[in-house]
Amino acid sequence: MSSGTPSRPRLRRWLPTMVAAAALVGGSALVPATPAAADDAAPLGPTVSKTGLPPTGYEVTIRYKNDGASRVQIAPEMTFSDPALITSGTAAETKPGSQWEPGDVPGIKLSGEGAGWTVYEMTKDADGIWTYRSPLPSGTFNYAFVVNCASDAGTGCPRIPDPANPVWNPDDVGGPNRQVYVPSDRSYGTLDKYVEAPVSDAADRGTFQHYSYPSTSTAGTQGLSVYTPPGYNKNRSTPYPTIYLSHGAGGDEYDWSNSGVAGNILDNAIAEGRMQPSVVVMTNFNGIPGGTAGYATEITTKVIPYVQKNLNVSKRASDRAFAGLSAGGGRANYLLFNTTDQFAYYGLWSAAAGTYVAPTEAQLAAMKKVEVVHIGTGLQDWLANINLSSLQREAGLKAAGVNVVAFNQPGIHSWDIWRMELNDFLRRVAFKATTTNLTVAQKNNGKVKITAKVAADAKTSTVSPTGRVEFLVDGRVVGAPQELTGKSVSITVTAQPGQQVTVRYSGNALFNGSSRTVTVD
Repeated sequence: MSSGTPSRPRLRRWLPTMVAAAALVGGSALVPATPAAADDAAPLGPTVSKTGLPPTGYEVTIRYKNDGASRVQIAPEMTFSDPALITSGTAAETKPGSQWEPGDVPGIKLSGEGAGWTVYEMTKDADGIWTYRSPLPSGTFNYAFVVNCASDAGTGCPRIPDPANPVWNPDDVGGPNRQVYVPSDRSYGTLDKYVEAPVSDAADRGTFQHYSYPSTSTAGTQGLSVYTPPGYNKNRSTPYPTIYLSHGAGGDEYDWSNSGVAGNILDNAIAEGRMQPSVVVMTNFNGIPGGTAGYATEITTKVIPYVQKNLNVSKRASDRAFAGLSAGGGRANYLLFNTTDQFAYYGLWSAAAGTYVAPTEAQLAAMKKVEVVHIGTGLQDWLANINLSSLQREAGLKAAGVNVVAFNQPGIHSWDIWRMELNDFLRRVAFKATTTNLTVAQKNNGKVKITAKVAADAKTSTVSPTGRVEFLVDGRVVGAPQELTGKSVSITVTAQPGQQVTVRYSGNALFNGSSRTVTVD
């Protein structure tokens, strides 16, 4: 197995690394950052402080040491807007964190000079450290630095990663963005996004590792970032389910683990008992010939076989899921329509899949066998009318009889949306399907014995469904609900031939409910 360096604990604080040697790119002189001195009064990188003050109750301070810089700007995803003021083709309201109000969403300037996330000036403190401070609501925020750029908007100048806040992957590849997480002070109306925070117990953290597999890409090999859950056992007799995640345009296999903080979201869901421990494979579609169709072939003929050979995962399609954001959501849509039998769960998030086209009769028949199609978008997503096409896709597939679960949120085309799409997918959808079967045994005097058996559809769980089972005759509840502590429960009731007997399983944190109805002979 060809692999990169195993991941290091996500909360470990490493010594700062040097930014690349000085160069002139886009009119910006890149000056090497100076490593932190051991006696610096305050740490470099991001620090989060609880202030208890408006507007959010928390403040972020980001400190950066660069003795050769005459100007440093920060390019953070830290501007906000009232969603009602975000419309296609119109510059949204963009406010700094100090002006945040409840209900605001991350927002960018949509057009004109400096379109995109607002760039802010950093100030040089008396100790020579460049500093930016801002109140922020709960959530994860990406940021990077711009050094010695002539443009007030940072236009045409490269983004530089924070050397004091490295990411898990070797050599810090995968883009310049670094992340800072902010808790919630609910007294100020911030939505609590604790699911994006690192878990406190190291034993509850999964592991990231980078792999290279033989690919059809122009390089001949392609990278995968792979998350294995806490306590992953390569020899476990029950194989693990697998989730395949795709990045969007301009991204790579590191996006979900870095900007998307997928590891934290997964760790929290597993630690809370809200999802099955799963192997998560983050792919890279760059350089693969054939566009979306070529990527679909790559997934089915290269990636899945490689993962199944080298990791302890199930080989059943019912134990696999695929999801993607933006251009990756478009690829998820293509897989749903054209290789439907390869995955049991699909996630189409802000999918750049064009105008909704109804499936053919054959495609629809295959889609109805899929466990769940999870569709979500930012309701103010302006890019190529993604919000409109996503809502149309949701409505069209639902009307056609496909099992669609929707999760739409106020917001734009940004990681703020996609992190929470992933969280909802894990906690509500992935590998939670159950099947309830029942048998009816005739007894004397019109009595029948109804036996209900509940089983997980995925064969990768080490636990069985628990919860309550209700029995109904012609739609009326009979008897007391039964607690499902084993694989089946039974009840004896009065039922005549021709009457309908129904069993309903309630579900629990790990399994969704299901039901079955039969007619008494």
